[in-house]
Amino acid sequence: MDPLIAYFQAHPLIALALALLVGLFLGSIVRKLLRLAFWLGLLFLVGLYFTNRAAQEEWRAKADMLREQGVELLRKAGEQVRKYGGDALDEGKSVIEEKLSE
Repeated sequence: MDPLIAYFQAHPLIALALALLVGLFLGSIVRKLLRLAFWLGLLFLVGLYFTNRAAQEEWRAKADMLREQGVELLRKAGEQVRKYGGDALDEGKSVIEEKLSE
């Protein structure tokens, strides 16, 4: 290693050219990696777009199914409330009439 350092101290222009060459090489690699990261990121976003769209359709179908189930349950609950409420009202009327007749 010492002879290499001595050579570069004796020939600084070659050392500068070698440093410039290493810098250009590393810059080229970094630029290629950034370009690769950009294209992979773009590919990832496109994949997310299509999978999210498919998932949204599935979520909408499940939401519609749940909404239909909820409406059906509310309808059944309303029928039962009317039935039991009507029975309670009739029972209350009969109790009031009995109290008034006494």
